[in-house]
Amino acid sequence: MIKLKIKYGNSQTDIRFPCTEKEMNAALERIHAEDVTPLELYVSEVVFPKELGCLQDRFVNLDEVNYLGKRMDSFFGDEEYQFYEAMKAEGFDTLPDLINLSFNLNRYPLIRDISDMGKIGREAYDDGRNVNMITAIIRNKENTLVLDLPHSIYDIYEKLQSIGIMQPPKQIPLTDNSQIISLRESESTTQAEQP
Repeated sequence: MIKLKIKYGNSQTDIRFPCTEKEMNAALERIHAEDVTPLELYVSEVVFPKELGCLQDRFVNLDEVNYLGKRMDSFFGDEEYQFYEAMKAEGFDTLPDLINLSFNLNRYPLIRDISDMGKIGREAYDDGRNVNMITAIIRNKENTLVLDLPHSIYDIYEKLQSIGIMQPPKQIPLTDNSQIISLRESESTTQAEQP
């Protein structure tokens, strides 16, 4: 649910989204804005959620806010948290971007358990032939890391340290042991060949 304080002229009112057309019209009548087209009004305050503060002190299309409210009401489980984290990571601050993001949360998986980085890496491959870039949201206690995958093990290690995960790279499994050994061997061979 979204609650905004909207302003028209010297009048302002609170409105909750999503809302029905009847509720929207009643709110517009309270501030004498029933004839405004397009339906873009000034947001003087984002009452909640505070994460949508980017909508404050600007004109917004109320139909778009209502649509975003409907999309957010359909979030399940951790999707709202994913939405806010992805919004921050990508710097989205327009309603079209936020609406598009609400349809693409699958690009931002929430990773709570990093004990099997191999599983996370394998999920970046669709049917084993094509690599999909995914953006992982890794949470450790109160710290959050947003990371594009696939990524090299050492880049992942450095990023994990920034949120307090101190496991050395050799203890972060990417795949099964035989593939980890070949990965390390190919890295040493490549490093040895470089001048």
